[in-house]
Amino acid sequence: MIPFEDAVKYIEWLGYNFFIPLSPLVLVWAGGIIVPSKHKPMLSIIKNGQLFFYCTTILAILLKDIGSANHEVSTWISPIFYFSIIIFSGLFGIGLFLSDDADEIAMGSISASCTIFTVATVLGVRITENLPL
Repeated sequence: MIPFEDAVKYIEWLGYNFFIPLSPLVLVWAGGIIVPSKHKPMLSIIKNGQLFFYCTTILAILLKDIGSANHEVSTWISPIFYFSIIIFSGLFGIGLFLSDDADEIAMGSISASCTIFTVATVLGVRITENLPL
């Protein structure tokens, strides 16, 4: 079982690094409910690739923290994250330039899945490698 103090740190990290940065998406979606003529499904809102940009940002911050760590970090982590940044950057471009032609369900689902996976991975690496939260 996770000690209470650690659980609070993890929840705080999720709040500042996941919930608050992504809150504009929820607010835009909620605004569409208030103004029904402008309402769009969530996947339609995220189909332009904004979440891929978010993924590159949290990976870049993690890589900075890995680089400044005072202890040895697993050698396989950094290359995988650099490769992920390249992939997410490409997907962001695809979402941005082809947003009118893109299947919003497919692009939105890929975008949301990558975000959830990236956040879980970043938090997991921070915990296992004893990096600051």
